[in-house]
Amino acid sequence: MTKATSYLCLVLVALALVSPSLCYPRQNGIRRPTGPENSMPEASMQTPDVQNYLEQQYKQDDQKEEVTEQGATIELPAGLIFDTNSIYILLGNNGRFVSRIRRGTIDYMEAEKVSIDYFCLLRASILYNGKLSLKSDNGNNNYLGRYTRGGVNDIEAVKVSIDVYSQFTVEVDISDGIGKGANYIYLKADNDKYVGIKDRSGRNNLEASYDTRVPATRFTLLEVF
Repeated sequence: MTKATSYLCLVLVALALVSPSLCYPRQNGIRRPTGPENSMPEASMQTPDVQNYLEQQYKQDDQKEEVTEQGATIELPAGLIFDTNSIYILLGNNGRFVSRIRRGTIDYMEAEKVSIDYFCLLRASILYNGKLSLKSDNGNNNYLGRYTRGGVNDIEAVKVSIDVYSQFTVEVDISDGIGKGANYIYLKADNDKYVGIKDRSGRNNLEASYDTRVPATRFTLLEVF
């Protein structure tokens, strides 16, 4: 069996595990969030688009230039693990999936999608300094980064390569019981602010603007592959 065929088989298995309620097997470390604050609409994955995306990405693995530490992971107290080159989805506390959304010529990151498509997929890169970078599928595979527009620290899929603005510190909080046994994470940007959801004229914009952890800065981590 070729490497490409092996990857395809793994992709098909992964996609088969994604149900409308996103109930992943426990060994994958994935749970559907519980409680009224984390209730969300029934979600469906557009499997053809997602499958094609993953297929093409993993067929090119041998040709990719590695910019991160080989085999690196970020292990968190709640049992969560970020692996280099694994693909993840973030669910906001508003019950919407984080996605790249193009408005004009700008690739904003917003917690807007009620169902998963490939614009929600984020590929992890673990850096030598232990920080995380996330690459979005937006045509040219830009990294998420902090970009200041009019005094607002937007998180956008704007960085063509990893720089200081596209590096995030990953944190969990199980001390208050909120994150215990769940896949909650917090991301802190280079400006020492937490990334969270801000309502901008009805848009659920992601911004690096919170001084402390609040419900809007808490995301549920879902691993796809």
